[in-house]
Amino acid sequence: MDKRAKRGTAIAGAMGMLPQPHLSGKSMVSAATTNYRGQQAIAVGYSRLADNGKHIIKLSGASNTSGKKDVMIGAAYGYSW
Repeated sequence: MDKRAKRGTAIAGAMGMLPQPHLSGKSMVSAATTNYRGQQAIAVGYSRLADNGKHIIKLSGASNTSGKKDVMIGAAYGYSW
């Protein structure tokens, strides 16, 4: 596996580790870090669970720490019933 794929895997892992609030009406700012086969990454995110507990939004961004410009950003929306 080449280094770029390892960096991408580390980045995706860091984004997946970001927690989210579980109480209605709460927001959360979070950070996570991972290491995959010698490649490190860091992610930051924001998420909010609506007052009625039915809607959640998540925004996140991550990059590797090797100095390369591998960056991933994402946004998500969820509705529960």
